[in-house]
Amino acid sequence: MRETSNLISKQNSQQPKQFRGGEKKVMKKSLSLLVAIAMVFSMFAAVASAAEETKLTTEQKYEELVKAGLFEGYDDGEAHLDRDMTRAQASKIVALLTGYSEGVEVKDAGYTDLVGAGWATDYINYATQVGILEGKGNNKFDPSAKVTVQQLATIAVKLAKHADVTVPAGEEVEGKVDAWAAEAVASAIAAGLLAKQDDYTVNANRGLLVEVVFSAKEILAQAGALAIAKVEQTDAREITVSFNKEVSAEAKAEIKEISVKKGAVSYTVTSKWAEDNKSVVLSSNFLPAGEYEVTLTGFDAKKVVIADAIATKIDITRSSLQVKVADQDLAVKVLNQFGKEMKNVNLNITAFNATRHGALGVSNGKVNLSNEAHGHIGDTVLVTASNNAGLVTTKTYTLVAGSAATVIKIGEVTPLKDKTHITSGDKGIVLPVQLVDQYGNDIKFKNTNGKQTLAANVSNFTIDEILFTVNTLGVIAAYNVDKDGVLTLDIAANKSGTVIISVINPATTANASVTFTVEAPAKVKSLEFVTPGSVIVAGEDTVFQLNAVDQFGKQIASKDIALSETTGDGKVQLNVFPNPTYSYINAKGELVVKFAGEGTANISAFVDGLQVGSVLGLQVQKAAKDVKINGIKDVQTTILDGQSVAFGAKNITKIDDYNRVKDLGSSAFTVTPEDTNVVTYSGGKLVSEAAGSTVVTVKLDGVDDSEYKFTVTVVNEDDIAGYSIKKIGTIYAGTDAATNHTVDVELVGKLSGGTEVAIDPTSYLMATSTNTDIIDVVGGKAIVGVKAGTSVIKVFAANGKLLAEQEVTASEAKPVVTKVSFDKSSADLKLTGTNTAELTVSVKDQYGKTITDLNGKVVSSNEEVVSVGTLGTDGKVTITGEKVGTANVQYIAGNGTTATVAVAVNP
Repeated sequence: MRETSNLISKQNSQQPKQFRGGEKKVMKKSLSLLVAIAMVFSMFAAVASAAEETKLTTEQKYEELVKAGLFEGYDDGEAHLDRDMTRAQASKIVALLTGYSEGVEVKDAGYTDLVGAGWATDYINYATQVGILEGKGNNKFDPSAKVTVQQLATIAVKLAKHADVTVPAGEEVEGKVDAWAAEAVASAIAAGLLAKQDDYTVNANRGLLVEVVFSAKEILAQAGALAIAKVEQTDAREITVSFNKEVSAEAKAEIKEISVKKGAVSYTVTSKWAEDNKSVVLSSNFLPAGEYEVTLTGFDAKKVVIADAIATKIDITRSSLQVKVADQDLAVKVLNQFGKEMKNVNLNITAFNATRHGALGVSNGKVNLSNEAHGHIGDTVLVTASNNAGLVTTKTYTLVAGSAATVIKIGEVTPLKDKTHITSGDKGIVLPVQLVDQYGNDIKFKNTNGKQTLAANVSNFTIDEILFTVNTLGVIAAYNVDKDGVLTLDIAANKSGTVIISVINPATTANASVTFTVEAPAKVKSLEFVTPGSVIVAGEDTVFQLNAVDQFGKQIASKDIALSETTGDGKVQLNVFPNPTYSYINAKGELVVKFAGEGTANISAFVDGLQVGSVLGLQVQKAAKDVKINGIKDVQTTILDGQSVAFGAKNITKIDDYNRVKDLGSSAFTVTPEDTNVVTYSGGKLVSEAAGSTVVTVKLDGVDDSEYKFTVTVVNEDDIAGYSIKKIGTIYAGTDAATNHTVDVELVGKLSGGTEVAIDPTSYLMATSTNTDIIDVVGGKAIVGVKAGTSVIKVFAANGKLLAEQEVTASEAKPVVTKVSFDKSSADLKLTGTNTAELTVSVKDQYGKTITDLNGKVVSSNEEVVSVGTLGTDGKVTITGEKVGTANVQYIAGNGTTATVAVAVNP
């Protein structure tokens, strides 16, 4: 595979061609694509130019694409670049390159053969939606089918055209290619996207896909406007701002100010641009942990979370030790969580000659092997480096190799799929050990035919005469080698900490070791309360944003913070003084506190009896009072004579004594028209009586000087200068269309000045259709589709005058679920109060009509925390909080369309 990959890289090493395109060429449809591509490829900071790129192997390019989120390996942790690529895998790359992100609503393409490819459903639908991929007919996509080289070339050219980049036609293809693909293959070769080869009809492997996607960056990444791709912490007291492309000297000159703020506090930073001008590093002498806002002139502010630097890795970087040489520098380095070396770190470094059972002198990181008493050729020397925080690493040296025939390598030990840490109780952690014989051939471990359990007092085990030694007793509960020779480990449920595994072949002394961390369940170590920017008022909900860090220095999502009323369970116990009406963490991860009365309040947080955060001296103001009406909203103040408009509390806003504008809510009010000959107020409506204008006064009951006045105008039909029909869109035409797919025809009038006047269809409208075989009229004011086609809908006045018309399309495509939603985005339950809530599901088809025949299902991601009842025919379902925690409640439609509600259950 390596030879093939290198050959591809060499063949495709030419500079990508220059194409027409760029900022003026980019249209709206491709803007998100260009920004997405630019953001993705801005991550390749190590690649300074196209010339440098040619030095990268396919494997190295693959690693860069993995970092960008475009590729991922198989479950065994390997890239398998020699394997053929499937249509499902290709759809993911296409979707991500054309702007798809999690949560984007994707129209179902109607494929019926995606069973077993559920992970790729959204990618396939999206890639179809943007026109890059298509089905194979009869509603089939064939996700497992292999992609040929000529098909890959076609995809690459379509991607470029989708971004409004013109690719050259290219020369006649010399290799074997089907006629339909010859033009695309020629263009891909001319564009530098594809290397020439003898046969383009063969299957494309994943390595070729890597080469094509990586080569596309020079063509596509320079398109679009300059934008900030990401802002991230890259070292202690260091923030890096990365851009989607190189920042020109002119653009840099326009960035006149760079600010870094935490709340209202500004921090002084120095800036240093990277040599490629694609990023700028902001450094400060002091950046305490927390959330910051970074602003550069001409760009929107970006948020970044800063964590304190902690030592996460110790490296002993010296490659070998020699006999009879004094003061050999072990080159020990301490790295923080950002991969940067930490200076002036106290370390304990020891060296031990395991062969002669004697300690060796180490001073200032240098080991002394000056004479034969310290060691002979073939001796094994074990070097250990550790810090006071318990971080430990070891490295084994052979003073002279007993045999160079065998090599042992161990790759990085990584968490299970979809997890960020290795934790106690994890099963199936891959230990990537590679054995190589004296001829360079890989040697596989033999299948153990099932898990081999280790006793709690055992710290080593042997596989095929290779000895594995673990630094901590009982941390490895079992091991297993599968039929492919992959070695996996089960971590004991009650063990955590730093694990060092050393592997040695006693026969040759070939050895290697690896260090990884097993973490206990995360719990809050530091909790920051972000006080609201507005006044805190008694009797109202006060919302605090929370920033939490666990004992490993990692950020904890605020929605995952668990509250408890007791201590010692690892959860957060809140102490609010004076006692509030209530306090809880809502489904959005915000702390909600309702203070009962005015005064000074304090909030403290404890975990296992230790304080982890507090906010003190909160000034709670007295309960708010209504002061006056602020204004009106969402109400038509121009009325056609003889008609009325609704006007009530939802149309009114008020101001309280803290000068806050709020919805009227339950506050009592009075509406008084000045001239009741023009307008009266009755039954929650402004009712027209005669043409003219009058002032209407809204007043808060019992509040002096709270009036707000506005003018209502009543017009005659003769005052209306023109009419239009509200946009109808495509309607459904089928035998059952009349059941749920009739569409009201709504008429809107306009005065000469452009003011809209609502028209009541029940008293004014008569509609007709120019082709009733296509679209029929129901009751003179609604329409229904009969069969596919178009018809012109006309609206006449009672006297026969034509007022407006609109062409409407009818479609026979069967209604399918395209949009699902809940009436709530989140729900909060309390076990000590109301532990149930009612949710309502809304399901709509592609015509915007509600589907009442629900055939979906409501499920909970954690039934132990939140259970769900039976979904009613009215779309309502009851959820119940069972224990403290969080869960997602999801409605799954029959075609897989989903909607989700986040639910938090509090004590």
